[in-house]
Amino acid sequence: MAIYTVIDPEKILADFKKSVFEKHGVNIPEDDPFCLEVELMAALVENIQQQNFQLCNAFQKRISEVSQIWVKKEEKVWEDYQQRCDALLNAFSKNSRELYHQAMIEAITKAENTRENKEITELKKYLKSQIVSTQNFLYISIGLGILNFIGLGTVLGFLL
Repeated sequence: MAIYTVIDPEKILADFKKSVFEKHGVNIPEDDPFCLEVELMAALVENIQQQNFQLCNAFQKRISEVSQIWVKKEEKVWEDYQQRCDALLNAFSKNSRELYHQAMIEAITKAENTRENKEITELKKYLKSQIVSTQNFLYISIGLGILNFIGLGTVLGFLL
């Protein structure tokens, strides 16, 4: 709570009389226009001071209310901000998990396709070599069959 300086007009007037009039040995009556002007100024200062205290007290209450409203709004803004951050973090986490999952599936599929393609290529090479071997065996068998047929024909030709 703020501390306000209180001005006492009677003390100001007494100090004024003491410092000016009594110090120099001058005695001025209380109803002198100069003294009345000083008293009016002191009364004006006291009135302004009271109005300022009332205004400050009114503002202090209002400022307290406004500060409480401000704190509530700041807390609400902070909660909203936290909720948005949490939502964004959850969305990012979900998206990153989905992206990671998709990347892993693609990597596994690619590795599997590469392995299958490699196996298929090796199987094709093996089958081609087997076909070539089978064709060679077939050619040899046909050649031997022809030779046998020719040989059989020759043997029969001698025998007949």
